Amino acid sequence: MLCSELFFAMKTKLDIFGKDVSLNLRQDFGAKIKLLRLASGLSQEELAFRCNVDVSYLSRIERGQSNPSLDIIGVLANNLGVAVWRLFEPIDNQKISTSDGKLLVPFAADNSYFNPTLKRPKSRMFAVGERVDTKYFADFGQALDFLRTMKTAKWWRPNAKGAWGLVSAVRWSPLPECENLPEVERKK
Repeated sequence: MLCSELFFAMKTKLDIFGKDVSLNLRQDFGAKIKLLRLASGLSQEELAFRCNVDVSYLSRIERGQSNPSLDIIGVLANNLGVAVWRLFEPIDNQKISTSDGKLLVPFAADNSYFNPTLKRPKSRMFAVGERVDTKYFADFGQALDFLRTMKTAKWWRPNAKGAWGLVSAVRWSPLPECENLPEVERKK
């Protein structure tokens, strides 16, 4: 890309692919902070306390209404347990749904996939994330949102013998139709 093209993209608030980025940078950043905070099981009050900032300031950051300093960005990343650059990594909207509205979920190499039936029996929670940093969610949607933030989605599921193991996504595909039905209807 030529310098003049880069200047034009900046001047017109377009990124190098021609998408408008003027409106959503702070909102996207704030949404990522909120998603990682929830995935870490922290309230706004807890994260604000850990970061030594006011709760109202953290709330404004999460809503995209405040522009945090580089120092605060570093503190947020540290307290959320991620590298700073991960805070700017976009949430991949292509991992959300197909053009016809079907929900996309991660599939492993063995063709198993993340689905609403994968709550651990004892805890009744979805287990997602790295082996050394597993996160637990009661809600399928929140667990799936967290998987979307990972470079490679990883989740726990039982194998054929019923033993729970960690698997990694090799692709994102539509959730099979039977999984879109409420649990009561699937049993009929």
